[in-house]
Amino acid sequence: MPDKRYISVEEMADIVRKVLDKEFGITETEPAPRPEPVRPRTRQLQKPFLVTLQMVEDYHRLGKDLLIPSRHIITPSAKDAINQFGVKVQIESNSSTSPDDKLTRVSLWSDRYSRDLAHNLVDMFSDDVTTNELPSDGNLSEPVRYLNSDGKAVAIIISETGAELGIRLNKYAGVRAVYAESSDTVKAARERAAANCLVISAQQTSLLRARQLINVFLGAGNK
Repeated sequence: MPDKRYISVEEMADIVRKVLDKEFGITETEPAPRPEPVRPRTRQLQKPFLVTLQMVEDYHRLGKDLLIPSRHIITPSAKDAINQFGVKVQIESNSSTSPDDKLTRVSLWSDRYSRDLAHNLVDMFSDDVTTNELPSDGNLSEPVRYLNSDGKAVAIIISETGAELGIRLNKYAGVRAVYAESSDTVKAARERAAANCLVISAQQTSLLRARQLINVFLGAGNK
């Protein structure tokens, strides 16, 4: 009785390849690699440029047209001033804006307890807004130095409580801080006392309320 010979899978595959090649001229090739999936590119949204009353008044005084990027927010008081003064508004075709077109410098400060709220407020400002963290030791020399560096410098400072920080800031020369108790308080401080610093309590202020207070503060301008 003849011995049975078992053929392995590899041997059978080799035989099939040879038959296909001999009879049909078909040579098995390596399968083509699957293309890598195309991943959608993440689009980085540009922060809208905030047009304030102070900015409109400055351009009106200079006799210049107001040049703003395509993505922008005009505060209600700024809209009224544009109509009142007849300031011409030109919207750029692209979103690039030179620093000379932004007459108000804004810096956003927060302590470690207020990072989340500050992060969610950044989109309100133009691209060149600076974001900073308050020192854990309570040293306020950096925001004070910033506020005294330029007559148009404005700071938004967010802390866990807020009220105590506002009192401390007002002890420094060149700093006119207002604690965000209400929209009326903020507006009066900005218009009558030329406040250049808004202090917000992260513990007592919601994101929506913080946005409203900042718009009032920046939109009121100095009169």
